[in-house]
Amino acid sequence: MPLIFDGHLDLAMNALLNERDQTLSVEQIRIRERGIDSGDPGTATNSLDEMRKSGIALCVATLIARTKPVLPQRKPPKNDIDFPTREMAYAIAHGQLAYYRLLDRQGHIRLIESREALNDHWNSWLSITVANDPKPLPVGVIVTMEGADPIVQPAQVHEWFADGLRSLMLAHFTQSSYAMGTVPADGSVSDAPLTSLGRQLLKEMSGLAMALDLTHLCELSFFQAVELWQGPVLSSHSNCRALADSPRQLTDKQIKIIVQRDGVVGVAIHNWMLTRPADADLKRQDVGLDRVAEHIDHICQLAGNTRHAAIGSDLDGGYGTESCPHDLDTCADMLKLEPMLKSRGYTDQDVIDIFGGNWLRFYQSFLPEGDA
Repeated sequence: MPLIFDGHLDLAMNALLNERDQTLSVEQIRIRERGIDSGDPGTATNSLDEMRKSGIALCVATLIARTKPVLPQRKPPKNDIDFPTREMAYAIAHGQLAYYRLLDRQGHIRLIESREALNDHWNSWLSITVANDPKPLPVGVIVTMEGADPIVQPAQVHEWFADGLRSLMLAHFTQSSYAMGTVPADGSVSDAPLTSLGRQLLKEMSGLAMALDLTHLCELSFFQAVELWQGPVLSSHSNCRALADSPRQLTDKQIKIIVQRDGVVGVAIHNWMLTRPADADLKRQDVGLDRVAEHIDHICQLAGNTRHAAIGSDLDGGYGTESCPHDLDTCADMLKLEPMLKSRGYTDQDVIDIFGGNWLRFYQSFLPEGDA
């Protein structure tokens, strides 16, 4: 069974906004939530317990809080991630970071901040896989920021780096303080360039061992960011626009730029991102995990190799099984991708790289040295 390195999960968001105890099994979470509205966040697919049982040795987990000062005053719903000011977003994101630090102290996860820690953690998981040792290990977690609004001023990124932040996205959906994020397909919001704060933030990041995650950027902000930022780039959870025609997904040109910069694209497991969003009547049974394999294959064909495709599942990222392929019940079912990829001609080593090796190599390339 190949180890999995998942490039994108919202663990703290689910814990603090949706009151999901990530140390429970998926079944225990579902029992606890039985009878509540099955909409947002939907039926759970993921937890640390399920990840360990599935061989998900590592993930990149988010801090997420957005600043939307144009929103009217209202009683905020419990699971809202929007706040009027960057100061509020800063505090919320620090609460999410505190959750990860407590899980680390309790032995549920291992926060990974250095190259040495990354290699040690991965090798530990490989050793128990070989030895078939049932003793559970913590899940490795690298911290990212989904939308940079919790950074109150660009220079504050140094503080966040000292606190363990190792990558960030400049925006989430629509406008952030730093860039224009994903725009809706209806044209109600247009592409826009980076803000002056966004350009300053990239300058501040340039001296740090961090990566720029290009996920969620509109096209103008995307192309300006890759021109200004000369460090490592990735897209943690984006699919191929050629197969799912939406501004949220990457064009072939964008994918090729990430490939040219030796970056990695993680494919997300969400039906809306896997197929045509115009299919309003799309039902769960209409999409299978083979569609995930198709997106992975498209990236590999564009790259001419398997070095740049990976998994960034985004499972439980504000949706549940209702919006996942019909043959995925929990994160464990990502392992079903192995025979699907092999049926397309991918080798054992290709599968190992796509499941985890490509993310491992990418983070090895820039994480700071040390034994953190």
